[in-house]
Amino acid sequence: MSVVQIGFDELNNHGDLMKPAGSLSDSNSQAGSSSNSEQMANTLRVLLQYQSSPNFGTSHLPFVPTRSMLLAHGVTPPDEQTQEKIASLTHAAQDAATSLFCGSIVAGHTGESDEYADVGLWLGEGSGGRGYGKGQEIEVLRALGLEIAADKIATVQLNPSWNLPASVNVSASTPAVEALTIALTSLEGLHCFFATVGHRSGVVVACFLLGKSPHGWCGLVGMGDSSDE
Repeated sequence: MSVVQIGFDELNNHGDLMKPAGSLSDSNSQAGSSSNSEQMANTLRVLLQYQSSPNFGTSHLPFVPTRSMLLAHGVTPPDEQTQEKIASLTHAAQDAATSLFCGSIVAGHTGESDEYADVGLWLGEGSGGRGYGKGQEIEVLRALGLEIAADKIATVQLNPSWNLPASVNVSASTPAVEALTIALTSLEGLHCFFATVGHRSGVVVACFLLGKSPHGWCGLVGMGDSSDE
């Protein structure tokens, strides 16, 4: 699958930029992904807006449109099977969010807006053998061109029943939540964290749910916002 470098111009004229993966046969999932196209674009816009790492510049993000998958700077896409799994995870996350009436399943019900949707994320192995597990949150952010102070990062506990962040209010399961829970079991070292990336009309928080696949670290990134206290 081809990687495109997307910036604000591409996102403002995204069209089919975030079309569903062609290998996915479920028409309902494809329709859901299409309806989330603008919300995914909003998530990517925020990541672009707050990029600050001098190593990468601030104008573009590497993205695989047919997999709805963002890449860390400087890494190549994984094998096709892993790409398909990330695409399926992304679709499952969006379906679960819809079933629970929230925009991002990672941000959950803590956000005050449904203008964002979760995007798939491929980070790779990481450098120095440390990977991107719990405790490496700053390295995750740097891999996406974000420089965030440690005191702006908060670990989020996972609900052991669903493998979902505690930010998600799951009073009763839905088929979509169960499907997402199953998809997440394929990842080891699952962890979640929120990072305050900036302010607009309120606080803007990047929300990550990450784990390790057999070939590297991957997961989901979403956005949440709330009014300033």
